[in-house]
Amino acid sequence: MIQPMLVPLNRLLRGLSLAMLALSLMACGTVEAEVEGAGENPEEVLSDEELQAAVEESDRINRRRYEEIEAIIAEGDLKGAIAMIDEMSVEEGLDPKWRSRFQVLKIRAKRDLAQTKLLRGIIRLNRYRFAIGDIIKGEVVLENISGREVFIPATSEVQSGDGRGALATGTFFHRKVTYHEFVPSNTVIMETDTANIRVDEDIRLAPGESFRIPIELDTGMRNKGGRMLRSYVFDCTLHPAEIMVGDEMFNVSLPFRSAEARVYPLNAEHLAIEPLDKVKESFRRRTPTHLHLAASLVGVDEMENLYGFFYLKLRDPKTPDYMELAIMTCLRICSGDSGPENKESWLAWLRKRGL
Repeated sequence: MIQPMLVPLNRLLRGLSLAMLALSLMACGTVEAEVEGAGENPEEVLSDEELQAAVEESDRINRRRYEEIEAIIAEGDLKGAIAMIDEMSVEEGLDPKWRSRFQVLKIRAKRDLAQTKLLRGIIRLNRYRFAIGDIIKGEVVLENISGREVFIPATSEVQSGDGRGALATGTFFHRKVTYHEFVPSNTVIMETDTANIRVDEDIRLAPGESFRIPIELDTGMRNKGGRMLRSYVFDCTLHPAEIMVGDEMFNVSLPFRSAEARVYPLNAEHLAIEPLDKVKESFRRRTPTHLHLAASLVGVDEMENLYGFFYLKLRDPKTPDYMELAIMTCLRICSGDSGPENKESWLAWLRKRGL
């Protein structure tokens, strides 16, 4: 593990405290140094050059410390990074700018700790391929992987910080379902539905226990006679009033690993048999709808062959424009990349894969 330098600022703090105050006075239009005690200890008043040098030295040291803690977080020593930030937070004279940055870094480390070492949030579906009219069933699962008891209160009180006293905050799950309908003209119709699911009772999880919220969605509620591929992407984020893991408190949100369900038109089962061959056959017959349905069924082990086929056809001047658009729709489906929108961009994307 990287051994952090964490150079103490004590040798700068006294002069730098005066420097920060002097900067504030200068920003307010005060030209003369009005630092308390300057008359008694004139040697402590910094010249402009010394002031600038002190500020630059402070920035250099804090930037180095910040980068070292970032590296420690990247190595996975999240508790060590949090402890270092807590130690620095009690330093007198720490530049407020850097104090704020270190606190943001601490929030990130605590979020990563909660998400990777304490709680696991996943969305499970009963399967991932459906026909129009099927019911998608699944569950949102929050699992305690910390080895300690986890307590998430339904509500909690926090201090407002503006003198208004304590404010109540509640635990809720933010659920999002994104609907995509892929039209083989390089068009994607997208709609998003969101909802907040409030928690009425405290959540207590012993080590290894899970909290679950059921999922149910009727795919026949939307355009039941449609012939295009569609998908539903399920996302969820836990926004807790607070999280207690043992006696340690976390105020972080927890995103869940998303899940995607693909929904096919009726009577499309035959396309799942040798789908790469069905892609080539659909291209030969100039049937864009079958092309994008079959392409979505190609397995990971044949994906590079599929990309190679599309690359050759996009470069072929004999390929009709409408089939080029269908190929670009296929690429969006298979790659999960909604960025490229034109032929040249997709060709460049494919070339980066060594084609």
